[in-house]
Amino acid sequence: MVEHSITSLSSAYKGLLASATSPFAYANNTMILTLGGLTIGTNYQVQFWVNDSSDNDLASSTILTSGNMVSLEVNTTDAPGGVGQWVTGTFTAVGATQTVNLTSSPQSAMPLSVLNAFQVRTVPEPTSCGLLGLGAVLIASHRRRRA
Repeated sequence: MVEHSITSLSSAYKGLLASATSPFAYANNTMILTLGGLTIGTNYQVQFWVNDSSDNDLASSTILTSGNMVSLEVNTTDAPGGVGQWVTGTFTAVGATQTVNLTSSPQSAMPLSVLNAFQVRTVPEPTSCGLLGLGAVLIASHRRRRA
């Protein structure tokens, strides 16, 4: 595994990682994130980023749960300047909303979760991608015939 430092990242990515909504201190050590505006039967891709480059030992990982569970380290080097992790996943909407629970695995007595950013986007159907590719091939062949 390659260890990264916050100083080796672009300024835009540093800005994203500095935007943490930490600390979260919630009842039962859980924050509930509700993704809304979903279309039933549509496939979605989600990404989550967690980072705490300060190494303040308030949380060692943020655990995301929504059907499946993944644990992301907020500082992979456990040293100042270290960076956290991100994850990408997919799901098919079974309702207009999808909930994601965020909890922490604290190194100290204070339960805190870290979430820097997340994004949700639709995943195109394979047939849509195929039609787009076919269209590109037809346009390219038409241009060759004209030349």
